[in-house]
Amino acid sequence: MGGNQQWSRLGSSTTSSVDNKQRKTVKAKVPKRENIVFVGSEMSYNDFWWKMMFVAAACRLASTGQGLRPAHRKTLAYVDNGYTHSEKLTLEALRTLGFDLVALHSSADVVKCLNRERDDFKLQDVAFFSHGVVGQICLNYAHSVEVNVDEDNLSSIRSDAFASDGRIFSYACRTGTGKEDYKLGFKSKADAMPENSLAQKMADHLKVEVHAYMRRTLYRSVIRAEAEAEGISTTLKEQRKDHEGEIIDIPPSHQALPHPGLSVSWNPISRRFYEGVHDYALWRKRGGACLPDVHETPAGVPPEMLVYRPQ
Repeated sequence: MGGNQQWSRLGSSTTSSVDNKQRKTVKAKVPKRENIVFVGSEMSYNDFWWKMMFVAAACRLASTGQGLRPAHRKTLAYVDNGYTHSEKLTLEALRTLGFDLVALHSSADVVKCLNRERDDFKLQDVAFFSHGVVGQICLNYAHSVEVNVDEDNLSSIRSDAFASDGRIFSYACRTGTGKEDYKLGFKSKADAMPENSLAQKMADHLKVEVHAYMRRTLYRSVIRAEAEAEGISTTLKEQRKDHEGEIIDIPPSHQALPHPGLSVSWNPISRRFYEGVHDYALWRKRGGACLPDVHETPAGVPPEMLVYRPQ
């Protein structure tokens, strides 16, 4: 071939050295990663002992990173319903750990949060702390305004929102069950129809692993051990004589956060009344002592958190 031009052959194509110099290098854009922790309102067990159970569990996960992988962006999205200023300040503390806070007021807000900037930030680890019924993660349970993740709005969540190794952890009751038990329990796991559960539908649509319970979720030990109840109530009752309406320290691990109008003094675990705890909410100063556990009901299904994969 004429001239000084050198040619090379690759398969059946030929490329000149001049073309190689002019060719621009194109790098594939690698999205960053985001973790989101969702926190529901607590309007069902709306009392001293339970008000902060979802917040405490979420703070446990967020502050310890237990099960969460490092991410470029971290978000805590909470339902802004029924929490006082002092109760929401416990979430504000997570900003020091690099979390952005997002207030939720509707199911559409949940979808918006999950779809946010997904070309630039793929979801990595997502966790839900809230009530749940079969087919729904109920972030605002026992209130007229629905803030849910369910089959009705699942299709509105981008199917490419997650990284290929993304994961969802649901600590809402019965996310892994596809059939209502009516408190009678099941004959077997198959009888509970896990293949029809919200967990499986989320896994299929979002192409991720979904970790969920088939049983109800137990938040009993997240804020306090039952053995601590007597001492907590006695200390609070005594401290209120001089500090009524203030945040009250309850050594060694707890605080009482003022919440006018909040009751009840009935503790369903010990099945007894405790005096002097009304108008306050119990908080564990370092967040939850543990993540939620699993309840014994409904019977007939596995007690462990199961993994649902795309089918």
